[in-house]
Amino acid sequence: MSMKTDRDMGGHYAIRRATLADKEDVARLTQEFTTEGGMTNQDASRNIQRDFTSNLSSWFDCILLVYKPTNDLSHSVGFAMWSYGYFPYKGRYAELTNLYVSPKHQGKSLGYHLIQSVAKIIRSKGCQRLRWSTSATNHGAKTFYAKIKAENLARKGVELLQLVDQNFIDLAAGDTNRYLTDVDKPKSKLKSKY
Repeated sequence: MSMKTDRDMGGHYAIRRATLADKEDVARLTQEFTTEGGMTNQDASRNIQRDFTSNLSSWFDCILLVYKPTNDLSHSVGFAMWSYGYFPYKGRYAELTNLYVSPKHQGKSLGYHLIQSVAKIIRSKGCQRLRWSTSATNHGAKTFYAKIKAENLARKGVELLQLVDQNFIDLAAGDTNRYLTDVDKPKSKLKSKY
């Protein structure tokens, strides 16, 4: 797939697919993203190091925003990362997990070019929608998303839920005692092959 060229973004920038050789850059940008966003996720860089393997596209996909001030020098200054999912009633979709442009390079429509590139890639794979979440306090991002006509699902009564850490481990292990009352507990033992 062809990526954005320098002319598309006012010179000195290009967007390209990430490769295994970009693992360190993606880890650095992910850590920068979490720090800039006020998050304290110490695992971000470690997770990228672990999961950015030869199976890259089986878990997630990634593109890089590369700044090229000269023909001999370039470095990554932004990225977008997403994974794929499926809704039986809506079809294929992608979940955008990261969209980031380093502060020094913001204000040049580069975030637009990144998300537009993601949309083009996922559409070519048959996706019908792109979903993501953002912090309620990230007003700059919320303004940007409104400009590209993103729909705020919270206004439609949709809530985003997750299971993490020990709660996730307990559920996967079948530890229902922590959550279900005697009335809620299954009456029969169902054996799962998983």
